[in-house]
Amino acid sequence: MTFFRDDKTHLRSTCKVELGFTHPTSGDEFITMYEGTVNKVRFRQGTAKLTLFDKFKALTERVVGSTDSGGAVVMSDSTLLPSDVAWTLCTCYGGLSNIQSDSNPDIEWSSFQAWAAVFSGDSVYVGARYEGRKVIDALKRLGLMSDSAIFIEHAQLEFNRFSAIDSANVTVLTDDENVDVEAVIDDANIVNKQHVYGLYDVDSGHWAIDVVDQSSTSVDSFGVRENILKDESVWYVNSASAINMAQRQTSNRATPFDSYSIAGTLVPLIRTLGETIKLVDPFLNVSSVQAWRIMEYEIDLDKLSTKMSVDGSQVGFPFILDDAYYGLLDQSYNKLL
Repeated sequence: MTFFRDDKTHLRSTCKVELGFTHPTSGDEFITMYEGTVNKVRFRQGTAKLTLFDKFKALTERVVGSTDSGGAVVMSDSTLLPSDVAWTLCTCYGGLSNIQSDSNPDIEWSSFQAWAAVFSGDSVYVGARYEGRKVIDALKRLGLMSDSAIFIEHAQLEFNRFSAIDSANVTVLTDDENVDVEAVIDDANIVNKQHVYGLYDVDSGHWAIDVVDQSSTSVDSFGVRENILKDESVWYVNSASAINMAQRQTSNRATPFDSYSIAGTLVPLIRTLGETIKLVDPFLNVSSVQAWRIMEYEIDLDKLSTKMSVDGSQVGFPFILDDAYYGLLDQSYNKLL
């Protein structure tokens, strides 16, 4: 690793952390655990320690708009989708590739297209104004306001607004794969009355829209649990767009959802963020009927183990319309998929 000292330009090299083996007939079979750019190298006692950063690093170093007079970046098209704002932030101001095809090295194009199609299909439109804000912060606020996941996977930015279970991307975890399972049901996760503000007037600081959606069933059971979404950098431009977000919040959070912390083997490695697992745990009376969304994961390459957090906050639970056995049609928060 001393070549980093001999030629400092190697600090901008791409580095991969891979796990796998060399098969005697088929050759190398590796999974890329992480890929990024070398940022720092530390040498000590005959070893080298490398620090890597992924594509988010560039977004932390760039600013959109300025505080100078007339320096703000305004996006005010009446048919501007949240995905349009994200694309502009990442490419025009974040320096990522703007290639609109699968050959884009920075943005996973298929996931971006699917994400954009959700907003286009629901006619969800936003406005935005950025005045000296880091691109990464602007992207985080957009993700919060649109209830979207924006993350790095396989060295590319991926975008998603989760809903129904993808049956092609589900792994079942049983006692054979799980070392330790912790279940949490947190009353603080309930949202049954959601306010969403929109149509912000930058000059007056006035909000022309305040929509409210409420789950009466949840309010009767748990009491009123209100939440407010209001952001002066990105906002919905009409009531229909705002109510789309409000209804999504009360639909997903009207009742406390189960959260699980699962420590186990490397079996879940075939799944990524946003995909789903089915958990089997007799002690908790959890069966493979329900699936849970992967929200975060850790990989210990020394112990060859994984730890992941999964929950039901962003999983639509499908049901059969004529199935009276479970009585699911009596539950107003279930969706027909």
